[in-house]
Amino acid sequence: MTENRERKRFWNIFYSPLALIVLLVIFLLLARSAWRVYGHEKTSAADRMRVENELALANQRAMLLKTQVDNLKTKQGVDDEIRSKFNVVKENEGVAVIVTGTSGVSTSTIPAEERSWWQKMFDIF
Repeated sequence: MTENRERKRFWNIFYSPLALIVLLVIFLLLARSAWRVYGHEKTSAADRMRVENELALANQRAMLLKTQVDNLKTKQGVDDEIRSKFNVVKENEGVAVIVTGTSGVSTSTIPAEERSWWQKMFDIF
């Protein structure tokens, strides 16, 4: 009989308003913590996607640089790079500058033998 009273006393305390308030506070603290973890997970997932995109762009850039370096290992690639950066020509070559509408300046090389006498005179000045 004492055992039944003890059980009944336990459940009476467990269902008391004070105990329910304590349990509600504990539940709210746990729910708040779970919500924070969920928010951190969403932020981490977004950061991961951003970093993966940056990695893909870096890999593309690395491949582009590798092809440019491979191109610079050839004599033709070095010549093309020097011509594009410094606007120079080889011996016995001339440069024709063609100005187009809004697209800018385009240059091409003309062998020295094909230049007219006035182009040769212009080279002196």
